[in-house]
Amino acid sequence: MNLSLANQNIVLIGASSGIGLAVAKLLAEQNAKLIIASRTQAKLEAAAQEIGGEVTIRTINTLDEASIKTFFEAYQPGEIAHVSNFSVDSMC
Repeated sequence: MNLSLANQNIVLIGASSGIGLAVAKLLAEQNAKLIIASRTQAKLEAAAQEIGGEVTIRTINTLDEASIKTFFEAYQPGEIAHVSNFSVDSMC
């Protein structure tokens, strides 16, 4: 069984600070392909710089069902290996 996270697409919601950012840094060390998301573009850009590695940034409002739906509709089934939500306020 291969438990490697290398080259797997992992979505981390609320990863622009705090625990989410810390987890993103650890996953980047495992060569995961990170998709970090939160409400604030500027915070995401700063977090991506801090994380390094392969990081895609996307904004999402986890209190808005349409925003959540739009976010995940951008991906094909099976394209995302893991999703974690570190957002404080959330419908997810």
